[in-house]
Amino acid sequence: MKMKIVKKMDGFTLVEILISLVILSIIILAFLNLFVFTNKTTVVNNDQLVAIHLAKSTMERIKMNPFSYIDEPDNDRFNQPQVYTSDSCSNRPDPDECELLFSPLINNKTYAVQVTVSQTANEKAIRLMNVLVEVNLQNSKTPITSKVEGYVSYE
Repeated sequence: MKMKIVKKMDGFTLVEILISLVILSIIILAFLNLFVFTNKTTVVNNDQLVAIHLAKSTMERIKMNPFSYIDEPDNDRFNQPQVYTSDSCSNRPDPDECELLFSPLINNKTYAVQVTVSQTANEKAIRLMNVLVEVNLQNSKTPITSKVEGYVSYE
C-alpha cells in the first residue's frame, strides 16, 4: 500500500505579504497627508485670528486714546486720507513705541499695522474721524490680512 503524504501549507506567501504591505502603506500615507494638511490649515487660521484680534484691539485703543496712533486734526489735515505706519511714526521720541504700535511681534511673527484716517466736512463738524485699521502678517507664504473700519470721536 502506498501512503499519500499530505502537506498542509499554513501561512501566507511572500507575494501576499508584499501586497498587504503596499496596501497598508498607501492607507498610512493618505492619513499622513491629511494630518499635514490639517496642521498647515490650523497654523494659517491661527495667524488669521491673531490678525483679526490685533486689528480690533488697535481700533479700540484708538477709540480710547486717538492721538497715541495719529496726529491731532487741524483744519485741513484729514481732507485727504492720512496713512500712519511704522515708517511715518519716526517723529515720536521713543522709537520702541513705534515698533510696539505698528510692528508688534506676536507668536514670533511680525504683523504690520496701518492706520488710515480721513474726515469729511460733515464729520469735522461733529468731531468724528473715519479710521481704517489694516493688519498684515509680514513674510508669510499665504497673504494674511484683516481690516476694521469705524468712527472715532475726539474732543
